Amino acid sequence: MSVSKPLNLFKISPTAVGVNSIVKLNNNPQWSFFMSQKLDDLLVFRTIQLDYPIKDGEGNTVTELKMRRAKAKDMRRMSAQKTEAEQEIFMFAQLVGLVPEDIDELDIADYGKLQKAFTEMVQGKSA
Repeated sequence: MSVSKPLNLFKISPTAVGVNSIVKLNNNPQWSFFMSQKLDDLLVFRTIQLDYPIKDGEGNTVTELKMRRAKAKDMRRMSAQKTEAEQEIFMFAQLVGLVPEDIDELDIADYGKLQKAFTEMVQGKSA
């Protein structure tokens, strides 16, 4: 998607501590797509399209996952799991906002996409 002019989605306003904050001005339908693309570009989040959608524990169809960057605290939580496979599944569940049982239901091709996205995010921007 190419944007020829700014979408005028934000207003910069000073907060009480003097730091600028971004405030969403409207419900522009391009908002989600625009922000999703920008966050993906910054490696803050990675969007993974599932080739084989799953149903989560509440019966909702999941067609894509948004993986956030891992933090050191995620590593600490993950280490409580017994096996390497359980650790990885637990970590992925934390990063995409699902439970490990939902990750268990992913097709192996989609699971591979999660592994690839995680590896790229660990390498950071300079890789």
